[in-house]
Amino acid sequence: MPVPTPSRPPSRRSPSCTSGGRSADLAEEGARFDVVVSNHVLHHLTGDQLGGLLADCQRLAEPGGRVLLGDIERSTFAYLGFGLGTWPLFRDSYIRTDGLTSIRRSFTAPELRAVVPPGWDVVREHPSRLLLRWNGRSAPAAPLRANRAGACDGCRATSAASRQACLARNGATGARPEGCRSGRE
Repeated sequence: MPVPTPSRPPSRRSPSCTSGGRSADLAEEGARFDVVVSNHVLHHLTGDQLGGLLADCQRLAEPGGRVLLGDIERSTFAYLGFGLGTWPLFRDSYIRTDGLTSIRRSFTAPELRAVVPPGWDVVREHPSRLLLRWNGRSAPAAPLRANRAGACDGCRATSAASRQACLARNGATGARPEGCRSGRE
């Protein structure tokens, strides 16, 4: 039985939306969208994976399109607020453990600004939310910028004491401290 030919250009997955699939697979297929949206993903990625996602999202956006990537912002307020808010009902739940780990792994606005390529805007939203934006009129895809000198590539420790503690846990043994996204296994 013959497969019907779509009436819209083959590069378009759907006139409204699609879900699922890896960004690299969609970009390789030539899929294009007016708006590319992702939420609560950035804090799960290593530096290389983040760079790949940003490049894929730029390839997926139609000319003049937009990319909106929302995530948690790491802060004491977010950690304590979530910890206290989940204590009564989710004390022994995976929800509480995973949420607190996600907050520890998240970026702050200055950290995210320091690593994204030109053309990407980081917007702080409250409470404890970040929005990473790109529009199709911005600079073409660029590689992720190197992390600040001396900062742990994964947990982003920047103070001398934090760096030293991270290196003590991570450096000599190659072990990956909890919450560190350096990619070392």
